[in-house]
Amino acid sequence: SPRHPSDKCWKKHPHLRPRKPKKPCRHCNGDHWNDECPQRQSKKVYLTSVASTMYLLDSASSVHVTNDPSLLATSQPADTSVGGIGGRAAVTAIGTIHGFPGTAYLIPSAKDNLVSIGQLDQHGWHTSFIDGAAHITNKRTGRLIAKVPRQNNMYPLHTENCFVVTPEDKA
Repeated sequence: SPRHPSDKCWKKHPHLRPRKPKKPCRHCNGDHWNDECPQRQSKKVYLTSVASTMYLLDSASSVHVTNDPSLLATSQPADTSVGGIGGRAAVTAIGTIHGFPGTAYLIPSAKDNLVSIGQLDQHGWHTSFIDGAAHITNKRTGRLIAKVPRQNNMYPLHTENCFVVTPEDKA
């Protein structure tokens, strides 16, 4: 049962709802209701320029990792290797990944694409884990960039489920 009388219910009587909420919008800190936020209501679009790519959020990786050269926004050839759980792996390029701040390694033998939570944090993005999902936000604006549900104790970020990354998110 509701905590208010039926004749004061906003759902039954929408005209009773105040024009502005007491607290700012949780999506963008605007002065509108959360359910009326243009960022929330906008259709989710690709975070990157590459359609439907999956990355695992990784708190142990010090850099982003991809096995697909087409995911790199910038790159320089490299001839080095890195160590990880699976042993040493060859790094053939170092650069950046479309849509994500920070350094990325191209490792053709990598089984999965990884997004480094440390790199996100270092570049002004906050990752919190709440109620079975990772929430990635811009620290400065509080804008939600992605909500990543936990699956099999991992956090697979599918780029088609992310909001557009704006220039201020990359700052």
